[in-house]
Amino acid sequence: MDNIDYQEAIMSYFTENVIQAIKVQDNLQQDLAQKQEVYENIRSRIIDLYITGTEKLKEKNVENPINHEGKSRFEIGQDVIKAFINSKPEYNNFVNAMKEIPELREAGNLETEMAKALLDFYKAFKKFNDQIINDRNVIFSKDYQDKIDEYAKTGWFFFYLASPDIPLLHDFCDEQYICETFVYLNCSNIRILLSGFLGQNNPSDSMRRKIQDLNDAINLISHQGYRSAARNIFALLESESKNCSNALRNLEFKTQNLRTGIERAKEIENIVNSINVNWYKDTFQKINSYYKKATSNDITPGIVNRNALIHGDYYKDYMDVSLSDTLKLLLMFVNYRVISDFVQYVVELEADTMQYAMVGLAAMLRK
Repeated sequence: MDNIDYQEAIMSYFTENVIQAIKVQDNLQQDLAQKQEVYENIRSRIIDLYITGTEKLKEKNVENPINHEGKSRFEIGQDVIKAFINSKPEYNNFVNAMKEIPELREAGNLETEMAKALLDFYKAFKKFNDQIINDRNVIFSKDYQDKIDEYAKTGWFFFYLASPDIPLLHDFCDEQYICETFVYLNCSNIRILLSGFLGQNNPSDSMRRKIQDLNDAINLISHQGYRSAARNIFALLESESKNCSNALRNLEFKTQNLRTGIERAKEIENIVNSINVNWYKDTFQKINSYYKKATSNDITPGIVNRNALIHGDYYKDYMDVSLSDTLKLLLMFVNYRVISDFVQYVVELEADTMQYAMVGLAAMLRK
């Protein structure tokens, strides 16, 4: 089959409905990005003001009547609200001292603005995710969805797709074609797929390290260093598992760490099930089933084993890692990121929303 046939086959997936869906998704994603930027800029400004203001407040030697140590975010919020409602003298003295600090006054004034920005961000986030989930059911044919499930059984995870970008239903689209597509022109399609992750502005130190490891993994794939690339990707998967499983625990201030992958997977499963969106539940179940085999102490033929790579079982043939092995891990990471981002967004946004609701209720009760 020549290049023209390839192009015709690929373009046959892009019907008018698919093209329209992609346009809607792009518009919603741009709107979400704008709303997120507004919210995060205000939030960042408030945090900076509180940090500066708190240092100045310490100079006044006014005792904080609320003990934060060892308490969850919700517990601290409840203590603040109780103190606000009861208006005890020590609380009022502390609040009056805060009002004398310009940075703390400005931060307080910005809280209402941030609450509105948070609501706008939450609505845009929900609208975008609802659209993606709906489009997967509308513009993906039953055969295409079945093909995605079929590929998942062999470790190829295409659940992240929001439109039928890969010609999975055509005979020429085999494992070799998929591999060649991703590594074409120095892995340009991989870099495009991960551009949102790799192109983050002002990343934290931990995110900077992840971006560096991911860039290194892509470069290693480009130069056929598959074993080393796989090690990097396993580290990224491990980190994503920790972040996702700790989404609720960070808010609840649970000090007991989830030490094993099994514990983390169970925690993520519980969170995803509580959110109750079928696509995320089903996708995580399928990914986790495969990932357990890749991280097991028992070697499963045909699946790269994390423990063997990490512990350097060089005398074993299963240390050999192919391009397809590495790309499977990379796509697993992409899918894991989709799930993890969704979980952390939902947990954080709902926590912030509940916090503002509690503050509003406290103000009503005080009146």
